[in-house]
Amino acid sequence: MFHFRTLLFSLLVFASPAALAAPVLLVQNSEYVGADRVDVSGALYDVRFVEGSCNALFAGCTSFTFTDFVSADAASQALFSLLTNALDPNFYVPPASVNGCEDASMCYIITPFASNAAQNWVFNQAYRLSEAYGHHGYGYAQVGISPSADTTSVSLHVYAVWTPSELVVDGEVPEPQGAALAAIALLALQISRRRKLRVAQV
Repeated sequence: MFHFRTLLFSLLVFASPAALAAPVLLVQNSEYVGADRVDVSGALYDVRFVEGSCNALFAGCTSFTFTDFVSADAASQALFSLLTNALDPNFYVPPASVNGCEDASMCYIITPFASNAAQNWVFNQAYRLSEAYGHHGYGYAQVGISPSADTTSVSLHVYAVWTPSELVVDGEVPEPQGAALAAIALLALQISRRRKLRVAQV
């Protein structure tokens, strides 16, 4: 009975909306490449750290998930919370461990929200990781960058490409039907076995 209850509890916990909605940092080849289910002002987004130009990554530098300073700043702050992990003082993301950033002292993760073709300028809000004089630092900044500038050749700049997650925080969360059905099936099986055991004893 103990094993059955433990398995059932685990299925229900991991199938719960709260567990599914938790943010996850993505690591590939010892580099942070992005995150899933990042909460930005009550909505969930997936983000990838991608090298390239604004023109190439954002449809001619015209198509952005966040389209004003306030929302782009909120996204950068969400990255700040995730990458610094205030709940764990020992957790630290070195600048050079972010995909697209090779500089050991600084990394700007750029979230663009608008561009001005006439001024050849990308309006953005960047989350900054810094490592100076042996001290870890974090902050926000606006990075001056041209829409055609390719971050591949810049060791301390990388774009954050945001997309809405399939899950949402304040709306309806898709039910984990597979796990829920498995839990129900196990429960039904256990009840059936107990009934057969009682019949056999009578």
